[in-house]
Amino acid sequence: MEIVGLWLKLMITVIISTAVFLKVFSTINKSMLKLFIPIQKFINRLKRKGMYSGIIFIGTIMVISLINDKYNLSYISYGILFGLANALICICFYG
Repeated sequence: MEIVGLWLKLMITVIISTAVFLKVFSTINKSMLKLFIPIQKFINRLKRKGMYSGIIFIGTIMVISLINDKYNLSYISYGILFGLANALICICFYG
């Protein structure tokens, strides 16, 4: 039963942090900075955009899991890191 609670805490943290970071990144992208526009232009020229986003998604899960194992992060910190990576992938690949 404890595992369900920890998993639920992780999922809620991931969803909330993804929404917050997505809002922040889209605001930065629409401002004068246009921070992610060069990355988006490069990605839009790719032919297999879906495959590359999947590969990057799996790679970020592996890197975040390694960081989690090395520094023994809490579920909330792990969820925030995963939400940050998820928002970056979403803003770069899907605008």
